[in-house]
Amino acid sequence: ELPQNKSHSTDEKSLLKILDKHPSIALILEYRELNKLFNTYTTPLLRLKDKDDKIHTTFIQTGTATGRLSSHSPNLQNIPVRSPKGLLIRKGFIASSKEYCLLGVDYSQIELRLLAHFSQDKDLMEAFLKGRDIHLETSKALFGGDLAKEKRSIAKSINFGLVYGMGSKKLSETLNIPLNEAKSYIEAYFKRFPSIKDYLNRMKEEILKTSKAFTLLGRYRVFDFNGVNDYVKGNYLREGVNAIFQGSASDLLKLGMLKVSERFKNNPSVRLLLQVHDELIFEIEEKNALEL
Repeated sequence: ELPQNKSHSTDEKSLLKILDKHPSIALILEYRELNKLFNTYTTPLLRLKDKDDKIHTTFIQTGTATGRLSSHSPNLQNIPVRSPKGLLIRKGFIASSKEYCLLGVDYSQIELRLLAHFSQDKDLMEAFLKGRDIHLETSKALFGGDLAKEKRSIAKSINFGLVYGMGSKKLSETLNIPLNEAKSYIEAYFKRFPSIKDYLNRMKEEILKTSKAFTLLGRYRVFDFNGVNDYVKGNYLREGVNAIFQGSASDLLKLGMLKVSERFKNNPSVRLLLQVHDELIFEIEEKNALEL
């Protein structure tokens, strides 16, 4: 059934809904994936490698509104990972010699940790301090212990969605559930974690008052609310909330990069190669990997 004023679609989401209707649908989806991998990654990457089979990207400090580093020619922050075929592209990246290996260090759930820090929610802080599964803890709080594991993915979408300024409409689309159900999940979340709701509301009021969204280190993104309608204002507020978390995470990642650079500046066996949003990727001597 098509929404009003919508035409038929053959995008991935639509085809997945009718995957069992005909064997050709799976072949169409597979062809599209292979075609995208070939044209977006395989061919350009081979063309961009230098004579030593190395690929050099360019990082841009001012390429995003929130302050995240962006990468181009090629974009090495967007190498596929979500499918088995996409992983084959990623496996093509190896260390420059047999004595070295690639090591990724991830800032685990940094934006949710920032939410705990900013909101000072006791339950959220305790969950992180004690090393608990934050999404499972949220699921327990919303659905009870018996359904916690089953509903964990919903809790995860809510956790990250609120950080990104997601509303009930977007949550319903993400989870493919009715709008009323999505609203009930968000209402239950805020009822269970009132300090988070209070914090997010305060930030929206502050953004409206100052037209700025500040990060942890004092950087800010400016919004012009003059003459905008409610729809645009709502978008600005969502972007402002997102800028607080994503921008603060970017601040901390860049500080981490500076500290790493300082610590290993006299150690040629450790090289920082790449930053992928919340992950730092190093090339290091394999014999020292566990020590570092």
